[in-house]
Amino acid sequence: MPVERRKNSATEACGFLTYMLSFPIAAAYIAWCCLSDEMLASLGVTYYPPKIVTFYFPAYLVTLGLALPLLYAGLNALSAPTIDSLNLLADGHSREAPPHINSICGGAFLCEKDEIQNEYGSIPEIFDVDVGLINMHVYNNSARV
Repeated sequence: MPVERRKNSATEACGFLTYMLSFPIAAAYIAWCCLSDEMLASLGVTYYPPKIVTFYFPAYLVTLGLALPLLYAGLNALSAPTIDSLNLLADGHSREAPPHINSICGGAFLCEKDEIQNEYGSIPEIFDVDVGLINMHVYNNSARV
C-alpha cells in the first residue's frame, strides 16, 4: 500500500529554512564576538562593525521580545469596535434564537429547559440571547433596546 505524501506549505518551508539558517548565523555572531581582530583578519574577514555592537544585538532582541506582546495587544485594541458601538452586541458570527423558541415562552432567557426542547426531544443548538430579553429580565420592564 503506497504512502500518501501531503504537500508542504510555504510556511513550513520558510520555517525550516529560518531554523536551518539560524545555526550558521549564530555561529558567525559568536565567532565575531569572541575572536580578536587579528584572528578575524587572518580568516579573511576585514569588514565588520565595532565590537561594542555585540552588546546591542542581544539588548535589541530582548527589548523586541518584551515590546511585541504590547504592540500586538495595541493592534488588537485598535481593530476592536468602540465601547458604544452596536457591533459589540451582534456580528457576523451571532446566532439568533429559532422562531419556535420565541413563540413558546416569549424569549429563551425566560424559558425552562423542558419548555425549549424541540420535536425530537433534544435541546436545540446554542444561540445568542437577545439584549432586549436580558434587559426585560434584569430591569423588569417590557421595553426592548
